[in-house]
Amino acid sequence: MGRFDPHVIKRLSRMRRSHIEVGEPFLIDGGNQYMCLAKIMGPKYGDLPSFESIPPPESDDETLCVLSEEGRTADEARQRLLQRIEIARSMPTLPPSNRPRSGWISRIISVFAKTETLDGE
Repeated sequence: MGRFDPHVIKRLSRMRRSHIEVGEPFLIDGGNQYMCLAKIMGPKYGDLPSFESIPPPESDDETLCVLSEEGRTADEARQRLLQRIEIARSMPTLPPSNRPRSGWISRIISVFAKTETLDGE
């Protein structure tokens, strides 16, 4: 299992009706270190709008991802985890550019110019 990119953590935590549950630190590595886990919980079907006038029940939430951090003490593990979540949540979000890259039409034309027809023309 790898580390989640901060952009992924931000996107998941910004979903409608999502919330973060932080657990209590626990001992690992034979009692030498502590680990703290957090779950990002969200709706089962993501951001799909509901056509019903009654919102879906909260029990439809599921675990979207699990985050973990280690530390020498329980407080250090918890602080590192909370810092990681805060860094991800405070990242600026920019909307994607709606302008295509320059030269995209010429690249498409060159691809179609190189293809051969099946008729043998």
